[in-house]
Amino acid sequence: METDILVNVLDMQKGKKPSNLFTSSSKKSRPYILIESFDGNYKQFTEDESCKTCEKDDTLIVWDGARSGLCAFGLEGYLGSTIMALKPRKNKVNPKYLFYFVQSKYDELNKNTQGTGIPHVKKKFFENTTIPLPPLPVQEKIVKKLDKFFEQYEQMKKDNLLIKENQDKILNSFLEQNFGRMPKGSTKLADFIEETEFINPKKSSKKLKYVDISAIDGRAAKIESFKLIDATNAPSRARKLIRKGDIIYATTRPNLKHIATVDSEYDEAVCSTGFCVIRPKDKNLHKLILFYLLTKKAQDYFNANVTGTHYPAISDKKFIALPVSFPKENLSKLSEQITTIHKLRQLIGKEQEKISEACAKLPKAVLSKAFSGKLVS
Repeated sequence: METDILVNVLDMQKGKKPSNLFTSSSKKSRPYILIESFDGNYKQFTEDESCKTCEKDDTLIVWDGARSGLCAFGLEGYLGSTIMALKPRKNKVNPKYLFYFVQSKYDELNKNTQGTGIPHVKKKFFENTTIPLPPLPVQEKIVKKLDKFFEQYEQMKKDNLLIKENQDKILNSFLEQNFGRMPKGSTKLADFIEETEFINPKKSSKKLKYVDISAIDGRAAKIESFKLIDATNAPSRARKLIRKGDIIYATTRPNLKHIATVDSEYDEAVCSTGFCVIRPKDKNLHKLILFYLLTKKAQDYFNANVTGTHYPAISDKKFIALPVSFPKENLSKLSEQITTIHKLRQLIGKEQEKISEACAKLPKAVLSKAFSGKLVS
């Protein structure tokens, strides 16, 4: 198969900063393309005709910054200052074949940059890298196969996301059925929980497990990790003692649902004051409280009672004032049903993660086949 170095099949053109920028288009303006526009949604526009242009057949590549090497195709407008346009010489290379080839080299482009501050793509890459060049009709066949694959790949990702959303809907529907239709009562979360203790690790003679918000897997409702602290290195926020069977819920940005059950591994550990510690009086209420906190009713209450702009948070006092109403009968049965649904959701979630990891490897493998002559005969 014929090959050539990249600089012989394309021309390069770098973008520049414009003299004016607008957030909406006009008759005189064209889109100003930065990395934020790579999804095809143009967000900025300019009327500066001295800017360099790109057409739909150009491969656009992020030239500067942490995402150097990222590519886009099918965009037209003025080139952003961090973007390079690779303009194909169409008598030698199919425009989209070139795009897919450069896309297949993302790891190499991104990891082998130059510059001590802001990283830049090495121009020598295009002077030293050879591209396989089958006849143009064969290049077109390869492009069609890759187009079809990436169309199916994107649909696969959407389907996987839809499965996750449907899992959440099933759980939320069950919770709303059992909690959402209950008659309004005067009871509050505080009526069903015990007081919890504070501790000062700086006065402790032993090492303690410390749990902060980053240690929480909210979807699994579990603590994933901890830090060992003692009197010499205890953070000032490490003040709340937790025990087996407690529920901890992060009160900063409560809409993110950083919630976890404390199991035996973390009995008598200490957590951040950024959590509200909930200790049910009745163990049969544990799962009901845990999942009640995730219902729309509870979330609406939290969102209505947060304060602060940069770090919106709800106070412990307001948190435990959450109005609640639990059924008076069959608590154990309801708790078992919720637990079963949650476990199934977790199992499906784990399988989804495996599928997602496998899917993420597909584009690289398919592109490798395409440019080693294994995709078409």
